[in-house]
Amino acid sequence: MIREEFQAGQWQFPFVVYHPERMSENMPMIIQLHGAGERGNGQEELQRVDVHGFSKMLQQGGEYPCIFVMPQCSPESFWAAEVPNIYGFIQAVK
Repeated sequence: MIREEFQAGQWQFPFVVYHPERMSENMPMIIQLHGAGERGNGQEELQRVDVHGFSKMLQQGGEYPCIFVMPQCSPESFWAAEVPNIYGFIQAVK
C-alpha cells in the first residue's frame, strides 16, 4: 500500500490516504474518522491518524483492493460538529 499525506488548503481537512500500487476504476473508498485523541492541525500532528484502526492493519503489509482515507479533525472541534463539512470532504475526494 502507498501512503500519501494531504494538508488543508484546498481540502477541508488534512488527511492521509492509503491506496494499492495498482489502482483500478471504481475502487471502494473507506473513510475512517478517528477518536478525540487523534485530533490535530495536520503538519507533524497528521501522524496521529495512523495510531488506530485501519492504519495498524495497513502497516503490517499486504494489498487491499480499496482506498483508505483518514481525515484529521481540528483540535478545536469534533466530528459530530463537522457533519456538513465531512459530507463536502467526501464529495471532494471521491
